[in-house]
Amino acid sequence: MEEQGEELFEKYHFLLLEAFFHENRDISNIDVLTELARKAGGDMEAFSTAFKGGQRLKKVWAEHCLATESYFINAVPAVIIGGRERLIGAVPREAYREKIEKILAQRKGH
Repeated sequence: MEEQGEELFEKYHFLLLEAFFHENRDISNIDVLTELARKAGGDMEAFSTAFKGGQRLKKVWAEHCLATESYFINAVPAVIIGGRERLIGAVPREAYREKIEKILAQRKGH
């Protein structure tokens, strides 16, 4: 969906999160993904083409490997701040504030 524009991607992304976290749906199922793309208002021919030939799967797998192997992410939500500070799981706002303040302090020191 990202190929169809940022606004549509954001709508699709929200629907994916809602389906997974609120409806307990299997978002690895192509039928669920297709239904959500249709609901988001996407170009279904372009959506289908993105899955043909396995290119979409290769891209998703590469992003997964980057997250798990380079950033050691093993849960969602996960946030990387400043390219190095990680927050994994549901954490309080204060944890974000602490990480950001740490990065800002380090930048002032250099």
